[in-house]
Amino acid sequence: RMPSTLLAHRLVALLPEDRQAALVDGIMKAYFEDGQDIAQLEVLLAIAAAQGHAPETLRSRLEQGEGAERVNADQEEAARIGVTGVPFFVFDNKYALSGAYPAEQMIKVMEQIVSEAQG
Repeated sequence: RMPSTLLAHRLVALLPEDRQAALVDGIMKAYFEDGQDIAQLEVLLAIAAAQGHAPETLRSRLEQGEGAERVNADQEEAARIGVTGVPFFVFDNKYALSGAYPAEQMIKVMEQIVSEAQG
């Protein structure tokens, strides 16, 4: 089952930037390792609570629609630059790789960016 991740994205958007990665890791673990349904509000709030976030405050903010504007803006930006699937990597707002690539190819793109920056 592929759950909708919209609510998870909105929840992540509510947190300060320096706390978002840990929540994303928790959500990924819950889905991929623990088989939890990350489309469910209660599941997401439990993950957030385990990381020290106030679940009732987050519930209230989500119920008021917070986070939707940011997620919608991210979706619009992705469509604008041609993202049609994942993974999709953007480097220096110039180069993009769509799909899974070997590490060597990723390194080549990064080396090209560095080379251009050095002139």
